[in-house]
Amino acid sequence: MSNPNEELIDLEIEQQLLREEELDEYQKIVRAGVGQWVSNFKNGQIKLTTANDLKILLEAEAMINKQR
Repeated sequence: MSNPNEELIDLEIEQQLLREEELDEYQKIVRAGVGQWVSNFKNGQIKLTTANDLKILLEAEAMINKQR
């Protein structure tokens, strides 16, 4: 029979691992978005007037990194 404290610790560890996996997935999405933005910018599909899109993606990445 396990100790209730051990069960709580196990649950907290499992939740933290899931959170890390979720953050990794969000970061992959943000990186893909930044990469696509840079590619589109280089190809002339995006003009400097849309730089706010990149700013938002970079801010999202910073928020994800701050959560770690």
